[in-house]
Amino acid sequence: MQPRTDATSTGGGGNGRWIAVGLLVLGAGVFLYALNSETPPAPSTQPVSQGQAAAQAPPQRSGDQTHQYRYFDSAEAAHPLPVTLPPSEFQNAGIANTYAIAKEIPEVLAQQPCLCGCDNPSDDHRSLLDCYIDGHASTCMVCMKEAIFAKQKTEAGESAAWIRDAILRHEFSTVNIGAGS
Repeated sequence: MQPRTDATSTGGGGNGRWIAVGLLVLGAGVFLYALNSETPPAPSTQPVSQGQAAAQAPPQRSGDQTHQYRYFDSAEAAHPLPVTLPPSEFQNAGIANTYAIAKEIPEVLAQQPCLCGCDNPSDDHRSLLDCYIDGHASTCMVCMKEAIFAKQKTEAGESAAWIRDAILRHEFSTVNIGAGS
């Protein structure tokens, strides 16, 4: 009797294994592409002339937004304000709270930068408030902490400009996003 040499006797998975390996390689490639496309380039340590500095400056933002991070200098400049998602769309109390803050103090959030970097690929992202027009802020600790910080400091009597300076100094980083503010 001769041994069987068909696919079933040799494990039968030759083609299946190659497909699995191919999918694994493809997945790794997509992951690396996404990782590299989200990482900002490292700043150059070489001396830069004034002409080169102007060429390397970030692109001008819409209207008066020429800052490194986009935000409005006044509540009036932010109008019309975008419509944010209702807090009721979120089951997590901490997340729902931050969306409620966006409804309560939209003019303050419009005057704040978002430091998470979500504005990089989007030309229509104008401020921290824009993080709340969709589900982005529900998955971003930076956006949530900044909103809670802005509310706490607004309730303490601080101006939107003061809050913005504190956010740019990362003073929001120790905020707890629990259910309360």
